[in-house]
Amino acid sequence: MSATPIAQDSKLIFARLVDLANATECIDDRDKVHALLGPVPDQVARLIQPDYNATSATVYTNTARAFSDGFNDLEPLREGNP
Repeated sequence: MSATPIAQDSKLIFARLVDLANATECIDDRDKVHALLGPVPDQVARLIQPDYNATSATVYTNTARAFSDGFNDLEPLREGNP
């Protein structure tokens, strides 16, 4: 069974954003998410609200949830964490 074009695109997007975030030298880990909201597809970005009161773990969890909800697919999360 092959992935749909949307699922394929979402895998590439999430994996690429993880690579970009890992390459940054942010002092605040939450900025690894917040700084990359610009290139994130609208269906995901609208689900992410920058919140500096939340812990880094919560920001990462909410971002993963936004990707799974935005694309209605968990596959990008697996592909973004090889």
